[in-house]
Amino acid sequence: MKRILAITVFIAFSSILLFSQTQKNFDDLKADIRTYAEQNIHPQMNIWKSQIDKELNSDELAILNNARAKATEFKKDGLEHMRNFTPDRGNKGGKKGKNNPMREQMQEMHSQLLPIIENHSDFFANLKEEIQPKSEQWQNDMRTMKREWKQENVEKPECTNDSANCPNYGKGKGKGKHGKGNKFEKNPQHQLMRVMLWDGSPFEDEANLFQKSDQSAARYNANVFPNPANDAINLEFNAPTQGVYELTISDVSGNVVSKQNVNVSSAGKINHVITGVSLGNGVYNYTITKGGIPESGRFVIQK
Repeated sequence: MKRILAITVFIAFSSILLFSQTQKNFDDLKADIRTYAEQNIHPQMNIWKSQIDKELNSDELAILNNARAKATEFKKDGLEHMRNFTPDRGNKGGKKGKNNPMREQMQEMHSQLLPIIENHSDFFANLKEEIQPKSEQWQNDMRTMKREWKQENVEKPECTNDSANCPNYGKGKGKGKHGKGNKFEKNPQHQLMRVMLWDGSPFEDEANLFQKSDQSAARYNANVFPNPANDAINLEFNAPTQGVYELTISDVSGNVVSKQNVNVSSAGKINHVITGVSLGNGVYNYTITKGGIPESGRFVIQK
């Protein structure tokens, strides 16, 4: 009996160690994807965003900035829905149905931007030709990163005849909903909309979609309260652990206007005042992170 108990404890302990190592490796993958985006995607997106903002007149830019703010909220809501979604048994369309209102609002937003694209048809036609190859390259690079990670860290199940685990299983039975590749990813108009609606804030890490709801709930819940009269910003957030948290503030064009480190001695609710930050009227984005997935938000200064 003692021997059986010892073996059970050993197996459980080994499983915990294996899971911990896999989770660490997965965190490394997320960090690699985030670094890739920061080095390759963000700079180019900032360039395109600046070009678009310069091309449009003030009225068109106001419409676009409003659409960007809405799109950012839609993206956050969509990611949260993906994390918390549990398919109902026997309801294969449940997920799609719940997303319909968001999809309709995005389509309405796209229709509002079409007149702007038509007013600058040559400019956006040239931009689409520039976006497409770069977008496909980014997608291919990140797919390669994920595929290599799976090959190194995910144990392949044993293959038996007529098993879905076998490489040749299901050949000739169709290529899936989107055929070869995702149609949305290869649609130049959709790619253009993604670039137009980017507000300059960091992308959500794609790997974050695989977090469980209890993991995604452990957020900073940050709030920024500007105090322009004193050239200061009051930062309030929940710190899960002690350490150094990084706060970055950027304008709507994606230009970083302030970068501060916040030293936290113990976990809990933190109120921190950042001084010497002189910002003019406008909308600003902020991100806060401690080496993990950044949490982003925005605030408005109106003196």
